[in-house]
Amino acid sequence: MSKKTVYGVPAELNYPAMIYLLVVIIVERIPTIKDLVRRLRHDFMFHLECGFLFSDCIPSEAFFSRFSQKLSESNALVTV
Repeated sequence: MSKKTVYGVPAELNYPAMIYLLVVIIVERIPTIKDLVRRLRHDFMFHLECGFLFSDCIPSEAFFSRFSQKLSESNALVTV
């Protein structure tokens, strides 16, 4: 199955790894999302330690910003 357009969210994303990255930003003291995405793309061990697989695509800065914004607006993390 393929996407109908080239825009928007990729077909499959590793959401548990994305939530784990929120903790990694604080623990590793990564100042910006741009630095986080750059490190995910260039540091292969960091990519695996964060829970991403070989086949998982790395989210863009824009997607990560939208994802963190939606989490902050919802009560999902408060109940956890």
